[in-house]
Amino acid sequence: MGATRGGHTLMFDEQVAWLATQISKTAACELMRIAWRTVGKIVARVWADTDVARDRFAGLTRIGIDEISYKRGYRYLTVVVDHGTGRLVVGGARP
Repeated sequence: MGATRGGHTLMFDEQVAWLATQISKTAACELMRIAWRTVGKIVARVWADTDVARDRFAGLTRIGIDEISYKRGYRYLTVVVDHGTGRLVVGGARP
C-alpha cells in the first residue's frame, strides 16, 4: 500500500475519517494515536478526494439555501442542502 500525502496509508486515512464521523475528535486521536490537528488534515484530504470522485449536484430536485453574516466586516456562511435526502451539498464561508 502506498502512502498518501500525509505519510499515512489510504486505509488509515479512511479509517480516521470514518471514526471522526462516529466518535469525538479527541477519542479518534487517542484510538489512532495521532495529534488532534492530524485528524482535521486527514478528514480534509479524504473529503477532497471524495468530492472529486462524484458530482454532488447530480440528482438534486429540491434544495434549500441559507446565508448568515457573522463577524464585523460582513463575512458570510452559506449552506445549501438537499431537501429530499437532508444531505449537505455545499457549506462554506466567504468574505
